[in-house]
Amino acid sequence: MNILHFNSNNVGVTLMCNVKFLKTAYKKIFTFSFLIVLSLTAGSFIPFWVCAADVVEYNYEDPNPMMSADGRYTAHRNSVDNAPNPTFSKIRSREGAQSFRAYINRLDPINNYRMEITGFTPDRNEVNNGEETEDYWYGWSTYIPGPYPPFTLITNFMWETFFQLHARPPQGETWATYIGQSPPLAIQLEPTSDNAGKIVVKIRGMDDPYPQQRVSGNSHVKFNRSVYEYKTDEWIDFVVHTRLSSDSHGFTKIWVNGELVVDYKGMNYYLGHGEGYPLHGLYMGWANTPKDNPEPVIEREIFHDSLRLSRGSWGGSYEAVAPKTSSLSAPTGVRLQF
Repeated sequence: MNILHFNSNNVGVTLMCNVKFLKTAYKKIFTFSFLIVLSLTAGSFIPFWVCAADVVEYNYEDPNPMMSADGRYTAHRNSVDNAPNPTFSKIRSREGAQSFRAYINRLDPINNYRMEITGFTPDRNEVNNGEETEDYWYGWSTYIPGPYPPFTLITNFMWETFFQLHARPPQGETWATYIGQSPPLAIQLEPTSDNAGKIVVKIRGMDDPYPQQRVSGNSHVKFNRSVYEYKTDEWIDFVVHTRLSSDSHGFTKIWVNGELVVDYKGMNYYLGHGEGYPLHGLYMGWANTPKDNPEPVIEREIFHDSLRLSRGSWGGSYEAVAPKTSSLSAPTGVRLQF
């Protein structure tokens, strides 16, 4: 967070501004609310100018783990294909007393491949509009338990997605008629041994609403690479800053444990789709895997905590969403969004 210091005598002043952008179809209105706090100090005058962001925070604490910390919003499970209700655990936590435990079992007779939370903030039904589309900030911590099931025995590894930004239906369509597309942003695990692996990021976009059905090949995949090597049994901190766009105005930045590992600019969304939304949990490629498959990986679990969401128009920034127990400071060059 950017803070300006001024030295004088006897009085300290803190000036906090909360900047919000109110958008209409024809204009942008800037509104500023200021909070001034006066405090006396011994022999010095230290005013601070701090721009405070509006942040929606989920720490998954009782009595209602699905409610945001300030009680404004309540998230819900991703109910696709009868996905199970999320579970919460006091076994480990990044902040507070418990975390979101995403657990799936390949032999489950109802749903064997996903457990996710979504709906963290109300839908805005805003159509993606390139340069004018909102930019978003997300921050959270993930814990990957080890060891992985006997790695040397695996012959058909399944992808494991633990965070994604998905697309809403294009203009004129509903969820009932929508032909779903792969997520514009997917962050995945790729184990490389019993106790280590790689973080893989996939970014997709196209100036077509249905590239998977109407465009041959994988030209809609704009970025697909390993960006970070992780070890199991420790918390990993993530921050994502993105503007989803079906033209050149899109960008995606991702920090892992304070290190900028993705700095992508360009197309990263599908033409005409509604506002993107996050899914948080665990989603594996087991949907069509026979129950009698001899693969040794039968169950998987992962823990998430300290999820924070903000927007550029809310004053979002790296420090506003980064896990608060982290000793990592904001990366050099991060600026407040006005």
